[in-house]
Amino acid sequence: DEDPQKLCVKFLDVLLEEGSKPVSYTNADGSISRANQIRMTQRQPEPMVFPKADVQLGVSKVFMRKGPHDKLEAHRVFHQNASSTLIQSWMRGMQQRRRYLIMEDAALTIERWYRGCMGRARWWRLREAQASLLLTNTFRMLINRRKYDRSRRGTILLQAQYRGRSVRKTNAAVKVQAYRRMYLCSTAYRKLKSATIAIQCCARRSAAKAVFNEIKREQKDMGKLKEHNEKLKQEMASLKAMLQAQAAHS
Repeated sequence: DEDPQKLCVKFLDVLLEEGSKPVSYTNADGSISRANQIRMTQRQPEPMVFPKADVQLGVSKVFMRKGPHDKLEAHRVFHQNASSTLIQSWMRGMQQRRRYLIMEDAALTIERWYRGCMGRARWWRLREAQASLLLTNTFRMLINRRKYDRSRRGTILLQAQYRGRSVRKTNAAVKVQAYRRMYLCSTAYRKLKSATIAIQCCARRSAAKAVFNEIKREQKDMGKLKEHNEKLKQEMASLKAMLQAQAAHS
């Protein structure tokens, strides 16, 4: 941190350097702010130019002669008056804007009410003047609407009859085609069924003849008959034994 006395010396040098420059209230773009406009209208203080020896720095205080003190005090009063004037102008502007808005709202309300009265009066005059014309137009509209409704109903009925006739023709043709296809399919099915049954009859007859011939040959062979009898006797004996065993267990 620097020494406070050195900082005060630097501040005094900057103050004297800036005080020696000419005062300019314009911004970089050439415009002038509201605060600078107020400063331009007031009495300008003397430039901040005085010998550096007129200001001495103590340990905790700054000592200066009457000339520098009066110039500093004049600048302080100048900027204080400019700030207070800016605040007062801002407050007066707010009061005037508020008063203007109230007056504007009242004037707009009165104008709306007056225009409404004039519009209603004009509407009543137009209504009274055009009542007969409106009635005539309405009557004509009803007549034309009745004609249109009759024409529309007749057209819809004619279209419905035509569509119905077309659909009935189409359905009749489809039904005839369906019956024709059904007849062809049933005829082909009956022919196929008859042929299949005839083939099956021939096959069964051939199989029956073969079985019948085999049985006739077996009847002529007595040895085979005896073997069959022996097999039957053995089966009968096994059945009797099974029945006896079941009876014994029960």
